[in-house]
Amino acid sequence: MMHEPTKIEPTKNEPIIEIKNVSKYFDDVTAVDQVSLTIHQGEFFSLLGGSGSGKTTLLRMLAGFELPDQGKIIIDGVDMTTMEPFHRPINMMFQSYALFPHMSVAANVAFGLKQEKLSKIEIKQRTDAALEMVQMADLGKRKPHQLSGGQRQRVALARCLAKRPKVVLLDEPLSALDKKLREQMQFELVDIQEKLGITFVMVTHDQAEAMTMSTRIAVMNNGWLEQIGTPSEIYEFPVNRFAANFIGSTNMFEAKVLENEADNVRLRSSEARCDFHIDHAIQASEKQTLWLAIRPEKMFIELEMPKDYDEKHPVNYLKGKVEDIAYLGGLSTYHVRLPSKKLVKATDFNIERKSNHPTWGDEVYLSWEPQNLMVLTS
Repeated sequence: MMHEPTKIEPTKNEPIIEIKNVSKYFDDVTAVDQVSLTIHQGEFFSLLGGSGSGKTTLLRMLAGFELPDQGKIIIDGVDMTTMEPFHRPINMMFQSYALFPHMSVAANVAFGLKQEKLSKIEIKQRTDAALEMVQMADLGKRKPHQLSGGQRQRVALARCLAKRPKVVLLDEPLSALDKKLREQMQFELVDIQEKLGITFVMVTHDQAEAMTMSTRIAVMNNGWLEQIGTPSEIYEFPVNRFAANFIGSTNMFEAKVLENEADNVRLRSSEARCDFHIDHAIQASEKQTLWLAIRPEKMFIELEMPKDYDEKHPVNYLKGKVEDIAYLGGLSTYHVRLPSKKLVKATDFNIERKSNHPTWGDEVYLSWEPQNLMVLTS
């Protein structure tokens, strides 16, 4: 008789992982630099960063494959900083899946359970339940080379889940799949994680993947945590230029504060050759240099000169020429060259099948709502 997986209701207030001032050095290179982080029970948490950001080193320290040079790692209330990997309530799914080619699917899933010397009955029950979770119950007798990439990925996940860990670590779990299958598996992984309520911690360099799958994201850079938050918090309210540029596409302008009052802030940018107006106060002093960021999809692009456009002193308007167009069916991204030679991007949704869209060489006007300006101090 098949056992139904037990669903654990996530309790967001309970930390399952506490990383306290953890650092790791490789010779004279600081891979992880005084990182402190709390991950709660039932979260799908992503460590997002480029190559060399420290995300994989941090994951390996959670798994016990690397030991921190300083700091503590606490898992479910127990200090596991120096504990061996096989003693931790964690299982890791590797980027290559690391399946044994000579073993069947069921034997691959059961391998870790046999190492724990469980009874044959319990091994069978756990293996069957894990394969059922990932919709692979009918393929238990096949060998890995007889499976598709997505199926091998599911087997690797089943092997992790069979051991009933408190935390599953995922190291770039979808990187070996093609784009369409990768997108499908993103939702399948999230669905499995939500049903089980097990905490997943994923390492990825793929921004869209992290945004799609995660409840929270930690953006890493040079061993530091630049920002931690929900996907929407990081996208809409980045704390600095690195976070703004790393997540999604951003138009960035350097500007100086001219006025800063309760409901009237004005900044001037020489590279934009316009003034920026914001309808709320910001934490800045006059003449302070700041950076203003606008997402391409928050920009309006027009062929005709707006009625309130001031040719001599434009406010919240950019003027330029279309240099390139990326047509993606549902939307188009326009690359617009400003008089200052700066290139900016504006995205327009192709809702109507009309012929009067801007085209190469057209002079266009770009604008935005004041509340969509992101003000960054670093």
